[in-house]
Amino acid sequence: MGKKKRQKTANNPADTIQTENNSIKKLIVRYLIPLFSIAGFLVSLKLAFIFFDVNFGEVVTKSFCSVNDYIDCDGVAKTNFSHFLGIPLALYGLFFYTLIFGISVFPFKKFKLFKSFNHPTSFICILSLISLLISIILAFISYVVIKKLCILCFATYFVNLFLFIVTRIDDKLIVHLNNFKKDTVSVLADKILGNLVIFGILCAIAVLIFTSQSNILILKPEQELKTSIKLITETENLGNILGSKKPALIIKDYSDFECPYCATLNGYFIKLAKDFDNIMILHYDFPLSSNCNPYVKSTGHKYSCKAALYARAAKEQGKYWDMVSLLFKNQKNLSDENLLILAKSLNLDIIKLKSYINDPGNLEKLKKEAGKGVKMGIKLTPTFYIGMKKYEGIMPYEELKQEVEKSLKQMNLLDEVSSP
Repeated sequence: MGKKKRQKTANNPADTIQTENNSIKKLIVRYLIPLFSIAGFLVSLKLAFIFFDVNFGEVVTKSFCSVNDYIDCDGVAKTNFSHFLGIPLALYGLFFYTLIFGISVFPFKKFKLFKSFNHPTSFICILSLISLLISIILAFISYVVIKKLCILCFATYFVNLFLFIVTRIDDKLIVHLNNFKKDTVSVLADKILGNLVIFGILCAIAVLIFTSQSNILILKPEQELKTSIKLITETENLGNILGSKKPALIIKDYSDFECPYCATLNGYFIKLAKDFDNIMILHYDFPLSSNCNPYVKSTGHKYSCKAALYARAAKEQGKYWDMVSLLFKNQKNLSDENLLILAKSLNLDIIKLKSYINDPGNLEKLKKEAGKGVKMGIKLTPTFYIGMKKYEGIMPYEELKQEVEKSLKQMNLLDEVSSP
């Protein structure tokens, strides 16, 4: 009898330590999950702002996480991979992290309605596992297909990883899987809760069908076309010249049709031509592809040369800048099939257009233009000259406008000095 009591007493400290460890684990899980879900929500919110700014904003200022042609959140936001079933991925993120936060803080045990929902942490574990698998797929697409890195996107991928790791502190994955199965069966078996879940799923399916069919959150091709043509027809344009025919200042732009910054800058130049009646903008092709550029060693922008030829073919039919804007607006899909669709939307003579594109001499002209850019020291896009001053990359529109105003003032001063 005495030995049993002593053994029991000896085991008590170990039991106490185990209980304390379990309490600490639950405390960690209790606070870290909401914190990570808040972090994920805030990052997704910023991504949503970037998506709508890049795809719908009239004048886009590049985001802080668009550093170069590779580290480029804006560029990723313009691709077809930035949305799924008509909904931006950032909005899925906002919903996901809101759901995780709600599950982690809501007192389910205090309500009889949720009596069959006993393991909320297990649900979070499985949901975070699914989101982690999706994150791996998106990371692969970013690295292999898009070949651009979105820092904020990867931040959410790490949040998903941390959420999964935190839930594993409480229990093993196999335990969470079993709990998830039990609770799912119990919830669906419950008349009220089960019907609510089914109703929620049906509503979600209806929303996805609507957004995928209507593209209400994605800019439609006809909207892009209308916007492009409206901008161009409000300014004087001839060939690769936009703006005044007797300018006080000339701006030369060297760009690539698959470069996101070039697309933004093209919109800026069109706006400049509207805001200033004494400037001329000249567009020159500098495709970042070895198919037509002697400086480039790879074919990273595989459609840029063909897109440039389409613009030049449109030039022959007096629709150069209209085609330029359409190419930039649709740079996420410049396949041969889509290029023809764009050409037809401008009512171009397709036979003449194909004849121009298939002429080897015209490809040689494109190569010579790119070669001239190389001789001028151009190594990246966009590169542009305001007067004689060289600029690389992009700047906010207001800053660009100030640079133009400054150059115009300098030109006026030179004219005053040189005049008798």
